[in-house]
Amino acid sequence: MSGPIRHALRRGVTPITAVAIVLLVNAGVSRSRPTDPLAAAQDPRLTFGTAGEVGRLTPRAGVQGRPDPLVARVLRDLPARAPGRATVLFIGNSQTMAIMDMRPGDRIVAAWLASALNGGDRDEPFAIRMASDANLTMSELLIKLVAATANPSQGPDAVIVGIVLDGLRWVEARPDLVRLMGNADARDAIARVVSAEPRLAAAARAMADVRALEAVQPSAAGPSADARAGRERPMAAIEEHLQGWAERALPLFAARRDLHAALSLRYTATRNALLGFRTTTRRPIAPAMYAANLELIAASLRLLREQRVAAVLYIAPIRPLEPNSYVEEDVARFRRDLADLCRRYEALYLDYTGLIPGPLWTNYPETDASGIGGQPDFAHFTGAAHRVLAERLAADVWPRLEPLLGRAR
Repeated sequence: MSGPIRHALRRGVTPITAVAIVLLVNAGVSRSRPTDPLAAAQDPRLTFGTAGEVGRLTPRAGVQGRPDPLVARVLRDLPARAPGRATVLFIGNSQTMAIMDMRPGDRIVAAWLASALNGGDRDEPFAIRMASDANLTMSELLIKLVAATANPSQGPDAVIVGIVLDGLRWVEARPDLVRLMGNADARDAIARVVSAEPRLAAAARAMADVRALEAVQPSAAGPSADARAGRERPMAAIEEHLQGWAERALPLFAARRDLHAALSLRYTATRNALLGFRTTTRRPIAPAMYAANLELIAASLRLLREQRVAAVLYIAPIRPLEPNSYVEEDVARFRRDLADLCRRYEALYLDYTGLIPGPLWTNYPETDASGIGGQPDFAHFTGAAHRVLAERLAADVWPRLEPLLGRAR
């Protein structure tokens, strides 16, 4: 074999091998089942309720690890303001949606709250709407509140937010959620809040996805929202067409998020095994993360006060089990700081950290894919716990909500 031929073959080995590997992986992926990072880490014991009119919720098994598109629709289609009615927006993380070992008659906390406030399964006088997402961050909370209050003719009269300490461990807003909130009115409102909020300097990384939206809307004096939307539609259609074609032609591309989720689960399981991490391992909240999240909560409360929306913030229940992942100093500090913020912005502060007793919590299933099978679950509780939380919440918020029925907005 001549020298040039051997040289050409050697040069072609790497790209040919790479193509072969991609084709093999593509073929394998086309036969695989989708992987949801949260559903894979649970089992059918964990049931989630959908967003929307919580008085009429039907439960669904599993949960979407990515933001639920239905949430954007809920925020966009909030009831129009009317005398004698009040819309209450309920936002939290997976704890507000999930029921472990669901039994007949079990409902999520927001559904029990709607029943308690309305005297049954009705949607008036209080229209309760849920816009929770698993792994909610404080930057995502701010984005949701801006989107919910963008239209002056409709929107919430009150907002109830449940905050878990785990939500203070990171600050980024998921790009998928930012895109879901991407109608022109919401983008304008988000950009105004971000540009006018100097206290968000420490949270710049958290709001990077939101700030990127400002690039398509340089100023209020620029083109109208309708004109911008008209220009964006063809580009969005082309992008959607190209992505759809790629997903149909290449299963590997279609499964890109599932592959990332599966790899993340495998990494987590391996890390936990090698380093001895358990759900009971103490995990302090980084000071920079904590400071950034407090700024985001302050911005959310300031927005609600400016929009004359009644605000209720509660610290979510913590499983009364030792050891647990929360550092006592972190819990005590957040109690003080959140209470101070609520006083400053005239919001109702509720501390429910010790509300749910131990027997109403459970452990992760032995088959958990992230390597924590059989360990205590500090994130979710049973249906009975949802009712306990709702009954206490209904009693505590009634003095704030009842006057809203006669208020003109």
